[in-house]
This record gives sequence, structure tokens and C-alpha cells, in this order.
Amino acid sequence: MRHPLSSHSVASRVGAITAIAAALAVAGCASTPDLAPSELLGASLGRLTGAVGDEVQLLIQDASPRVGLAASYAFDHGDDSAWTIVAICSSESNVLEPGSVEVAVVPSASVTAEVEGELRAGDWADATDCDGRPHRG
Repeated sequence: MRHPLSSHSVASRVGAITAIAAALAVAGCASTPDLAPSELLGASLGRLTGAVGDEVQLLIQDASPRVGLAASYAFDHGDDSAWTIVAICSSESNVLEPGSVEVAVVPSASVTAEVEGELRAGDWADATDCDGRPHRG
């Protein structure tokens, strides 16, 4: 014998399904977003330092001599947006995951069209050591 579904029963089931879907969506948001090293090549250093947590070891090399400037980056200077990432490698494919990230930076004002072309060609890849960090930008 079939029992007809009451509107209350249908509403309860729809509500339960909606609650489960919402819980799954929230659980999905709790995971670490992906940020590949390649997404940061040519980007502001501030984009990286503003995104990584304490569980990421960040090694920063000042490559200013390659553009004819004296090395002047200081970790505590406070304006990472004034620096551009010219080489990057990471122990993880997602730089936001716990691990190690190494970058080489130059002052953003020194990034000319020529430097941008060199970045696209991979000419700056040797500005980082990358030992133990196989994921490159």
C-alpha cells in the first residue's frame, strides 16, 4: 500500500537536503585555496606575503643587482607591494600549503618591458636555488 507524501513530509525532506548541501558547500570552502607558483611570477611580493600563513617558510632573495641596483630588500620594511617576484619555486604545488617557498624579487619600478620579456622566456629561473622546491613559476 502506498502512502501519499504529505506536504509537511516533502518540506522536511527538501529542508534536510538543503541543509546537507549547505554543509557540504561550507566544508568545501574550508579547504586551502589553490595558488600555483606560476600565478605569482611577475606579481607583487605583497600578493604572496599577504596570503601565506606561518606554516609556510618564505625565503626571499633580492635580485636587484641583475637590474643594476644595489640589493635593498628588508623583510621588515613593510611595503612588499613595491617588489615584483621574478622567480619562484615551492615545495608544494600550492604555495599556500605548509612547506617552503623561495622567491627572487626586484623593485617593481625596475621591471621594464625587457624584464617582462625575460620573465616570460624563463631567463630569471636561475635567480632562485630551489633545492627541495620542485614546483616552479
